[in-house]
Amino acid sequence: MASPLQLLKRIVDPNEREVARLAARAERVLALESDMRALSDEQLRDLTGSFRERLARGTSLDELLPEAFAALREAADRTIGERPFKVQIMGGVALHMGMIAEMKTGEGKTLTATMPLYLNALPGKGAHLVTTNDFLVRWQAEWMGQIYEALGMSVGYIQHSMTATERRSMYRKDITYVENSELGFDYLRDNMAVDPAHLTQRELHYAIVDEADSILVDEARTPLIISGEASSAGADYEFFDRLTERMIRASHDDDPFFNYDKKDHQAALTEAGMVWVEKQLGMKDSSLVDPENIEIAQLIDNSLKAHFLYERDDEYVVKDGEVIIVDEFTGHLQPGRRYSDGLHQAIEAKERVYTPRVRQTVASITYQNFFRLYDKLGGMTGTAKSEEPEFVTVYGARVVIIPTNRPVRRHDYPDVIYKTQESKYRGIVNEIINMHVRSQPVLVGTRSVDVSEHLGQRLEGPQLRTHALVQVLIHELNYGAKVDKAQREPWLELLRRPIAELVSQATHLRRRARDDETNMAEIIEALKLDSDVLADSNLDRLLEIVGVMEQQPSSEQLTEYRQRLHDMLQDGMRPGDEEYDSQLNILNAKRHESEGRIISQAGQPGMVTIATNMAGRGVDIILGGRDAETGQSIPERYEEVKQLGGLHVIGSERHESRRIDNQLRGRSGRQGDEGSSRFHVSLEDDLMKFFGPERLSALTGGWPEEEPVAHRFVSKALERAQIKVEMRNMGIRKNTLRYDDVMNTQRSVVYEQRRRVLDGENVHANVERMIARTIEDVIASYVDPGQDPDTWDLKGLYERLRRVVSVPPEAEEDSDVEIPAGGLSLKLAALHLQAITENGGDLQGYLSEIAEPHGELSRSMDPKRAESARQEKVASDIENIIARFSEGEERVPSWRLIDVARGLGAFYPPALDEVALAGLHQIRSDELNEVIPQMALEVYSERELALVDSTILQGIGRFANPSVTPDQWDLPSLESYLFSHLHDLREYLAVQRLKTVDVGTDASQWLMRRAQDAYEELGQLPQKAETERANRRRRGGNTPGTVVDASLPDLEWLSRRFDEMDAEYGEQAPELHRWDLSGAVRALAEDCPGLVARLADEELQEMANSAESLAQTLRELARAVPEEDTPQIGYREFRDRERSWLLASVDKSWMEHLLVVDELREGIHLRAHAQRDPLVEYQREASSLFDEMMAIIGRRLTQYAFSATEVLEDTGTQLRDLQATQQAVQMIDGDADVDPASSDGRPVRTFVAEKEPGRNDPCPCGSGKKYKRCCMLKQR
Repeated sequence: MASPLQLLKRIVDPNEREVARLAARAERVLALESDMRALSDEQLRDLTGSFRERLARGTSLDELLPEAFAALREAADRTIGERPFKVQIMGGVALHMGMIAEMKTGEGKTLTATMPLYLNALPGKGAHLVTTNDFLVRWQAEWMGQIYEALGMSVGYIQHSMTATERRSMYRKDITYVENSELGFDYLRDNMAVDPAHLTQRELHYAIVDEADSILVDEARTPLIISGEASSAGADYEFFDRLTERMIRASHDDDPFFNYDKKDHQAALTEAGMVWVEKQLGMKDSSLVDPENIEIAQLIDNSLKAHFLYERDDEYVVKDGEVIIVDEFTGHLQPGRRYSDGLHQAIEAKERVYTPRVRQTVASITYQNFFRLYDKLGGMTGTAKSEEPEFVTVYGARVVIIPTNRPVRRHDYPDVIYKTQESKYRGIVNEIINMHVRSQPVLVGTRSVDVSEHLGQRLEGPQLRTHALVQVLIHELNYGAKVDKAQREPWLELLRRPIAELVSQATHLRRRARDDETNMAEIIEALKLDSDVLADSNLDRLLEIVGVMEQQPSSEQLTEYRQRLHDMLQDGMRPGDEEYDSQLNILNAKRHESEGRIISQAGQPGMVTIATNMAGRGVDIILGGRDAETGQSIPERYEEVKQLGGLHVIGSERHESRRIDNQLRGRSGRQGDEGSSRFHVSLEDDLMKFFGPERLSALTGGWPEEEPVAHRFVSKALERAQIKVEMRNMGIRKNTLRYDDVMNTQRSVVYEQRRRVLDGENVHANVERMIARTIEDVIASYVDPGQDPDTWDLKGLYERLRRVVSVPPEAEEDSDVEIPAGGLSLKLAALHLQAITENGGDLQGYLSEIAEPHGELSRSMDPKRAESARQEKVASDIENIIARFSEGEERVPSWRLIDVARGLGAFYPPALDEVALAGLHQIRSDELNEVIPQMALEVYSERELALVDSTILQGIGRFANPSVTPDQWDLPSLESYLFSHLHDLREYLAVQRLKTVDVGTDASQWLMRRAQDAYEELGQLPQKAETERANRRRRGGNTPGTVVDASLPDLEWLSRRFDEMDAEYGEQAPELHRWDLSGAVRALAEDCPGLVARLADEELQEMANSAESLAQTLRELARAVPEEDTPQIGYREFRDRERSWLLASVDKSWMEHLLVVDELREGIHLRAHAQRDPLVEYQREASSLFDEMMAIIGRRLTQYAFSATEVLEDTGTQLRDLQATQQAVQMIDGDADVDPASSDGRPVRTFVAEKEPGRNDPCPCGSGKKYKRCCMLKQR
């Protein structure tokens, strides 16, 4: 029963109230333990299927939680021998509820996560465990995977080296372990994919973020960026790096050429520096501030940042000739990540490594916006409560502190504060010596690679012996021998130098010094000390100095300590590897591959481990270390280290965040173990130097360097500096998020559109809308309704329309590109010709007059005769054109006028443009926005319809030829053939069939019976099966949705699926005709394709029985305006092309948009000088740029769509079929045979040539090309 104090805490403290609720749910899980123990392994495994069935019947995850958690506890005990404690169950419940669970280091977060992962993977949508490095990903997945597999669930993990295929397979597993950056980059790469086969991830359903504070808070300051080569050739980074180095040497303090500020992370030229650069570059008539020289200024600024703000072995390392970024928080290398905006190239130039071309951002997202994409998100870490407001604001996740399984027994000592970094490092080495000689393991946390290696060097033999000797001398000067102050100060000044500078003197003590030089030998001689640092007297002094004697060791212990110190100083300490079992290990970005092995052995007796602060997070440090073979704890060593005080943690400086300092402390004292921690801080550390009070140095001016600064003001100043930095970093994260929120809205629109396209959505209607909108925008740019129509530039409008509907996007800027006559020109010309004929005009005379100036004038003839010959030739050509299309009538039929225009364009292209422009003038001003877009869409549709017609005619000829009796037709194979070419035809026929059948009152039961019959019937149709196999080969493999799988799905699963469809599409109505039939058929096409195929076969048979011409009926279906719930038939490859055009348009425009927005973001802060809020300005301009981008996408798509004739030629036989059905006439004299089918529903005359045209003659098909470049090739 709870005490009154505990009851009061539950009332007052919201965390205690939450803990009480979690504890109550944990008790329900614990109560099922005996029931689970009674189950066999097979019964335990079958529970997963049972849980999923209950979910399908409407049971919620919350209701399943007690049983699911209890099942996993039992599986964990049987597989890895660990059963989650009550507090771990409480943590698992919190994670399931989408909370951040704060659990101390060593409390078993890895095992805790398995319970909510298992529960949330039951719906089959996948669950992710996100952690901080590749080693943890693989280790946790393989260790915890045994539990999941015992319950019948699949588990996978993502590694940096995996291919896209391997990643896709891993993401399809029930549970996937993945590193945070890999997960984010896979998301970005998926949204750059151009083929569904390249997609890796599923929907983002549920994730648990391990080390949530590191990933969701610390790394949130830096967005994930994928960059690609910019279109520009790039700059000479090496040249500007050398120029910057010369400038650094030439700069002087009284008038510097540049300024840099590490605190604000800024570097820039001064006015004097600009003058110097302009002089060096010979810029006499311009300056760096001119717009055309902005790039040069940015290159120099980047070079300054590379030299002064980015330090090797701190922000980055150079490995194998490559600059690799070091993660600021974990110390891990980040291969593949690059600084943007040319900064990475500037660093490469500084380090003299290969500099590739300049790169630009092609995809980016912040961690905040990425993780908010999950349906549900939980997190766990050792320190989160201090960041709860940010977790709640950004992720909507509350923080709950989970009690420890055992009380924390770690002792946290007060900070030791020094004046200088040198004295701080000496203090750290002293403490390492203290711990090592007593065999107590010690973990030293550093902020950078450089500091970890520096401390490692101080523990090597020469520097360590020098350090020991210097410590003895300083101690004797301060507390031993009486030395005159005037003499002591020069000696102390010498001994305070960096140890590395004193190594030579300490090694050669007998070397004579110059008369004006003080050396260590002189000090040793004056103090009457033994010059051998390994002498017992010196060893005893050193044991006292480092604090060993404070433990009051026995004489036997003292002897042991003295010997261990002797060996340590004599041999030094050097990092170990797999071949050399050392007592020193250094873990940083250069050795991160061995991270797990190194950190797991940090608890061995006497082990010294130097690591970056966050290195090894997620790996427990077990006292006494692990057995090399079994990986288990060693009981004897565990007790030994426990008696020594457990693991001792030393912090080499305070981090900017107190939370990360607490994480370092938390590496010690796991699960109630003994442990201790202490931080060593210097007033020269970056934290105090940049954020400490300015008067601090003055207050500590007279303080001895060897003595720690013990003053309340200094301790408070340190705490205030951390708070100041935390607030600053929080501001940076909030600012990053506010700006990225603007892009996130736009990103969501673009990525959603791309994903729908990749998922196979029919984009035909969207494409048509974008084409119409693009044409309307073009018209609006030339036509102002507020002005007199006589002032409109209709000629400019016509030329612009010709470019938009004829020129591919890549040639848009080429003013010299040849613009072919397109369908829009033909329709405008036909419109004008129709007006002439309707008004009784002389069509032949009009065309002759228009074409005459464009006829060829012979140079070999007298000018008058040449002119006369030209007139005769033009009149003859026009007369032939008119005669061929008048069909013996007095006038050309209106539906053949477009063929007259095509013939005119084949011989006299400029004349066609004049007629088309006249047709544009003929359109009423208030109808332009309606007529022109409609004409464009008709031209676009006619291309596809011609391909559809060709496919239908070929299919009819092969499988339902009118020359044979209908009982010899193979309609099932015809349906398969047409389905492989025509988009949505099978679904359309199936929907029509379902509208007419009588299924009774139970639709799901009828579907079940009909499905079984359908697959039985399919087995009796070998020809259809063969056609489907041919389709599979043609489509390039077993692509989902393109062929019929003739194997009957599992009946139990199928029955359950039909019940789900009844609920989803039936709206609780049992009658099938009240269903959403279009949606139901699309679902059936994925889950039961054989049923859809047979329904389509039956509908096609019905059409064949009732229609006079099956071909004509199918062609009319393709032209019919679809009902709201009916699929629209189209040419499959044409629709695939539409998707590729849309993707190409979106991707190119989006990349250009990102580049422009990056440039906007770079300089938007300058708006503050004009008293404008930069964020508001950024939102406004980014929105405007996005609208502009959408218009550009439409324009590009329109250009792709209308300039696709050459693209369609890639389809080979389809183009030849198009030629046979689309052309209205062969402009060759001959006899005419009538084909009952044409692309516009009217008879088509096919003329047989009496003689073949010459190679260089215009092709008679009207394409405008020479015969040798057109039909001559196709005929061959």
